[in-house]
Amino acid sequence: MPRHLKIIHLKTVTSTNDYAHKLAEKGEKEITVVLADEQTKGRGRLKREWRSPKNKGIYASFILRPKNRGKIPLLCLIVSLSILKALKDILPLKIKWPNDLMAGNKKIAGVLLEANTGPTHEKFVIAGIGLNLDTEKKDLPLHATSVYLETRKHYASGGIFNKIIKEFIRLYRDFNKNELKAVLEEIKLNMETLNKPVKVRIKNQWIKGIASGLAEDGALILKDKDKNLKRIVCSEIIHLKTRSANGRKG
Repeated sequence: MPRHLKIIHLKTVTSTNDYAHKLAEKGEKEITVVLADEQTKGRGRLKREWRSPKNKGIYASFILRPKNRGKIPLLCLIVSLSILKALKDILPLKIKWPNDLMAGNKKIAGVLLEANTGPTHEKFVIAGIGLNLDTEKKDLPLHATSVYLETRKHYASGGIFNKIIKEFIRLYRDFNKNELKAVLEEIKLNMETLNKPVKVRIKNQWIKGIASGLAEDGALILKDKDKNLKRIVCSEIIHLKTRSANGRKG
C-alpha cells in the first residue's frame, strides 16, 4: 500500500459515503478510504438502495481532493475502470456509463460520486464503490449478480480490494496531471455504452439517440435523431435493444 494512503476499517456503518463525507468536512486528507464489512443503508445513484450484506461484498468510499476539478465527472469512470482492471483475471466486465459495471447483462458493481462544492469547506469528492463479491442470489435485485454467482468461486476480499486501490492510484495520478489520452482510450475500449442506441433522461424528458462518443470530462456525447450532438452528464440511461437483420430484437 502507498504510504500516503489511510484506511479506516469499520465492521458496520449506515453508508461509507456518509461516513467519509463527515470526515472530509473535518479536513481528512486524501487518499483516505472508509471500508466497511456491512452497510445498513447503502445507496447508489438517485438514492436507490444498494444491498450490502455483511462480509459479502466490498463497500468502500475514497476521500479525494482532486486538482483537476474541471473534469470531476470523469472520476466515476476512472473508479469503474479500476474495479474492472482489478477483476480482469477473474471475469470479463464492461462499463455501463456513467457508473455501473456489468457482467453480461447484469450489474455487479456500482460507483457513487458525490462532490462538495459549498463555500464553507475545501472542495472534496467522495467516490463510493459497491462490489457484489460473495453475495447470494436471494440477497440481490433481479438484474444483479456477484463474482461468486458468475464464477462459482470464492475470492478473498482483501486481495481484490488491494488490487482496486493499486489500479485507482495509478489512474488518479494521471487524472491529476491531466494526462488523460491513454486513460480515456482504455475507458472507451471497455465501455459497452458507446455506439449503442440509448435513451437518457434530461430533467423530466427522455431523449433517444446513439451514444457516439465520450468527452474528456466523462460526459457522454449523444447523437439524436436529427444528428445533433448533445453533452450528457450524470444522467439516467437505458440501453435500447437493436433489431438484427431478420427483424428480431437482439
